Amino acid sequence: MSDRPEAIVVGGGLIGLLTAYEFDRRGWRTRVFESGQPARQASWAGGGILSPLRPWNETPFVQSLTVESQGRTKQLLDEFEAVGAVEWQQTGMYVRDPEPSAAAWATSHAPDAEFSEAGLLLPSVAQLRTPRFGRFAIDICRQVGVNIFSDRPVTHVRPAAGGQLEVAWSQGRTQADVVCICAGAWSSQIDIEGYPPVEHARVEPVRGQMIAYSPVKSPPARIELSGGTYLIPRKDRRVLVGSTLEHVGFDNATTEQAKNALRAAAETLAPTLKDGNIEHHWAGLRPKVVQSPDPVIGPSPSVPGLWFNTGHFRNGVTLAAGSAVRLASQVAAS
Repeated sequence: MSDRPEAIVVGGGLIGLLTAYEFDRRGWRTRVFESGQPARQASWAGGGILSPLRPWNETPFVQSLTVESQGRTKQLLDEFEAVGAVEWQQTGMYVRDPEPSAAAWATSHAPDAEFSEAGLLLPSVAQLRTPRFGRFAIDICRQVGVNIFSDRPVTHVRPAAGGQLEVAWSQGRTQADVVCICAGAWSSQIDIEGYPPVEHARVEPVRGQMIAYSPVKSPPARIELSGGTYLIPRKDRRVLVGSTLEHVGFDNATTEQAKNALRAAAETLAPTLKDGNIEHHWAGLRPKVVQSPDPVIGPSPSVPGLWFNTGHFRNGVTLAAGSAVRLASQVAAS
């Protein structure tokens, strides 16, 4: 029997998978419990921009974590020779209507930024294909021996004998030294014994709908952002358009109203899209911390051994790799 400490990660999205990978690198025997299929919820639905849309509007915490995560994401892709497999590419992002605060931010954070009367170009912004990045995260976890369990919706976490925590689901239960909640929009649905309800209910789902055009004869050369609409050009001449912000609970259905609104905004921003067809329309549920603009990355204040890495809202893909390092490093040092 292994003498390695045991960790359970609840949630098999990008953040959960990369957290499990970082746990393993630090000597933990790690299992991931995912309620459905790994990397298939918000991790699959995201556009894959490796930057906040308007980074100057983010908190210092998110800004610093963005830089860490960008570096760690590229490091992982280089290490496993997966840059091409996930279509990581530094296309840059052009913001047509930057706020006045963007100039001061760019001076200290983006020295390669280019201003013009029309907008702001951030040439270092990269993107990747999120479904492929999800498969990459699954693969590297399995390579190091992380056990990933699908269709295992965790319902309860409670203290157990010997200082461990018990994790329960509909058909069984098990124990571990450390449990990390990485369940995204569903994080607050897990019953945690000894965790104050006011803290427990701090993550809510926010639906985001997107559409994809294909084929596009003259797609944009870079990510384009105007108002609340962004365009993401892919190598295969698809163009993704996002996204809505809808407080509709756990309803991840698509609507014609949102589709039409996205289409109108996209074709105003890039008229060449009128020559393409809407190939796909989908929705995902983002996890938003109710009373904070920052994600929750750290320990429970009341349950020893319980940790959180959740609530990344629109920046889940952007912050996943850096959040995983921060969380695993905190646990290793505790």
